[in-house]
Amino acid sequence: MVGRVRQLGVAALLAAGLLASGCGTGGGAAGGGAKGGHQQAASAQKSGGKTKSGGGKEAGAKTSASHRSGGAKDAAARTEGSARRVQAYHFYMTILTGAMVGSPGNPTYAPGNFTLPPESRVIVTIRNYDTGTAPVPAAGGKVTGTVGDVISVDGKSEGSVAGNLVSHTFTVPRLHLNVPIPANATVSFAFHTPKPGIYTWLCAAPCGTGPNGTGGAMRQSGQMTGTMQVSYS
Repeated sequence: MVGRVRQLGVAALLAAGLLASGCGTGGGAAGGGAKGGHQQAASAQKSGGKTKSGGGKEAGAKTSASHRSGGAKDAAARTEGSARRVQAYHFYMTILTGAMVGSPGNPTYAPGNFTLPPESRVIVTIRNYDTGTAPVPAAGGKVTGTVGDVISVDGKSEGSVAGNLVSHTFTVPRLHLNVPIPANATVSFAFHTPKPGIYTWLCAAPCGTGPNGTGGAMRQSGQMTGTMQVSYS
């Protein structure tokens, strides 16, 4: 009887152990599954986070690229506008004698009416074939409105020309531009054109006909006076 009880006790203990072992194993599997599930979830969350972060970086990169592209276009536009304003444009004029144009006593600027680009640096060269002089007051011989307030007379830089040596002038009153031109000389200078508009130029030296030398060619548009049109076209 005692042996029987002992056998049953042992069996019970074994069963309990197996159950405990089974529960432990099952719990371990469940725990492992749960742990694995948590790890997978954590991994998925991390992966998702990285994907989102990557998407954010990608979007940021696109935005940054877009800003860079826009900035580059703006910079290009500014550069183009700047280049358009300060480009060097060369313009040539000739002062012909009356004999050269078949009208003695009536010297002529050619061209008399012309167009220049606005807001630009213009380099002007004037070749004067007239050997006569038309003296002006001292103020009329002073260079104003050019770059540096100087001109080049046959290659020599000058800030003024003696009044008694002046043959003609290229004067644009609205721009305070005055360039005295000696007889039989080549004068060059640079100046900056204003915004679009029409400006009158004239010769301020009394080189025409009549008692005061202000008649004839000096009153004829396109000869000793004319229009300087400042326009993009």
